Amino acid sequence: MALYVIVDAAGAQRRVSTEPLSAGEGEDLVVFADLTAEPSHTAFVWDADARVYQEIVQPGSPSYQRTRLSKREFRARLGAACRTAINVKLITPPVDATDAQVIATLQDLKDELLSVEFVDLEHTTTVAGVGFLVTLGYLTQAQADTVLAPSTVVEE
Repeated sequence: MALYVIVDAAGAQRRVSTEPLSAGEGEDLVVFADLTAEPSHTAFVWDADARVYQEIVQPGSPSYQRTRLSKREFRARLGAACRTAINVKLITPPVDATDAQVIATLQDLKDELLSVEFVDLEHTTTVAGVGFLVTLGYLTQAQADTVLAPSTVVEE
């Protein structure tokens, strides 16, 4: 037994059956030999581009991940000590040109955080910024890895 799916040119499902089907003009037949029934709509969704059933990953499940965080979530991941160190550095007069560059870079990172709607943990600016905080000693590498790790919970 198999599952037969007729799809249109865009990949949208037109007919689904466990009985053999024939594709008409402008349609394609997709056969799933390993399925004996249409998957549950609460657990699977039809992917028109790939022409397959994709499992719906539920928040809180081991495979649920998101790399977009609210600004509050991201700030919480940085921790109070790191945020305080940044703010103290920003209000401390620079002692030399290198120190002025550090302050300018921190201000730019803070401005970037304020300018975005959400924080993308995979964005090069985010990764570089967290790396910079490690270089300054505001975060350990282990803390940085935690800050940049995908979230496995629903957004707050």
